[in-house]
Amino acid sequence: MLHQEPPGPPGGFLGLSNSLRYKIDPLGFVSEMVETYGDIVSLQLIGDYIYSKHIKKTTGLRGDTIVLLNHPDFVQQVFVDEWQKFKKPDFLKASLRGNWGDALSSLEGDAWKCRRRLVQPAFHPHLMAPYATTIVACTQDMIAGWRPGARVNIDEEFLTLTARIAARTILDAELEGFGTPIENAKRSGIINFAEAMGEDFTATQNNADAAPVSLRRRRAGPTMDTLLAIMKARFMSQEERGDMLSFLLQATDEAGQRLTHEEVVNEVLQLFFAGHHTIPTTLIWLFYALTQNPEVETRVYEELDSSLKGRTPGADDLSGLPYAEMVIKESMRFYASSLMIVREAAEDTQVGDYILKKGTLIYVSPYLLQRDPRNFEQPERFWPERFSKENTKPIYKYAFLPFGAGPRYCIGAGLALLEVRLILATIAQAYRLTLAPNQVIVPTVSLTIRPAQETYMQVSARQHLNEMGRG
Repeated sequence: MLHQEPPGPPGGFLGLSNSLRYKIDPLGFVSEMVETYGDIVSLQLIGDYIYSKHIKKTTGLRGDTIVLLNHPDFVQQVFVDEWQKFKKPDFLKASLRGNWGDALSSLEGDAWKCRRRLVQPAFHPHLMAPYATTIVACTQDMIAGWRPGARVNIDEEFLTLTARIAARTILDAELEGFGTPIENAKRSGIINFAEAMGEDFTATQNNADAAPVSLRRRRAGPTMDTLLAIMKARFMSQEERGDMLSFLLQATDEAGQRLTHEEVVNEVLQLFFAGHHTIPTTLIWLFYALTQNPEVETRVYEELDSSLKGRTPGADDLSGLPYAEMVIKESMRFYASSLMIVREAAEDTQVGDYILKKGTLIYVSPYLLQRDPRNFEQPERFWPERFSKENTKPIYKYAFLPFGAGPRYCIGAGLALLEVRLILATIAQAYRLTLAPNQVIVPTVSLTIRPAQETYMQVSARQHLNEMGRG
């Protein structure tokens, strides 16, 4: 029997009650909703509140009804089997355009299909493998400034590292301040650039000139100007440099048409955002997970020492580090980077026993799915072996969503995993990181789920197993 509206809590005036509860404890609120009302929950919130706290909307005060879906079968329907019936909402696309214009993340329909076909080959594994040398070299430059006993701010370290890697792999460029001490990076505008393009994701076409967005954009100006100047010069010269920009400049569609200068700029800015926005958060949680699970940490070190024997890691070495890969995947499951993925029904569609009307906002929570005991045995246990080939209970692919699902699966997923695996191997070869004293790590929700405060760790030198054997 079909129903018109899923169950859910009373929202009060325009969803004010639900919005306040979400603001106070977003993780607890959404967890309570699915525990109380099931796998399809109707919620009334003020102006798409889950996103509008980060994206300034111009539609005024109103109560919006969203539907929260919490089952892998619904994920498969919305993101895979019937994905064309569900689009990214206009308010989200406007925010994406406000940051980098029309690119893969904001395009829909035939325009998206054409752009995806054009850009996808840039992420073929054989093209990404040479980036391994760059990733390792940048990581070695970072840890060269560390000293045993030092206290490091890994938020800033990883942000600067991934920004530098993005500059090298996308533009084959060293921007002023990249790879220098963080104080110099701040003066050069790199951190400001990351702020303008990162967590406080408020730019839209309608409000990009409004404070505080315009203030952050002005502070980020030197770095943005440098990026644009590099792209303009390369567009004019069409020089082949073996980077992603070279590929974008040469890529042609079925009609032999190339991307315009504006389209190349938009795609490059999107790649910068993706390359040094979510990966730092993934790295922070990964190294935090190691501090909280000493047996796992020890096994990572043992595998590194046994496989690499102290040599610099490369792309070809990663197949010999299966446990490290399991740890990374378990960290991405346990510390989901995204609370919500949002879609909008493009037409009336049946989901479960309910008809979702055209225009209904649909939210799927990787955080909830990845901590659901129906999907993962003992979900509150950090257990990397659940991702091993020997695990007799397979991982249901639509319950594990670090990179989304379906045709709009993250185009850079392979490169992101390559980067995280090599950074882990390079750092853990040389150092052990422990949580600095008097720190309590509490998650907060912005565009990603990340520690509420900056994370500091103590650095100590590692003695490799082969060195211990010689002793």
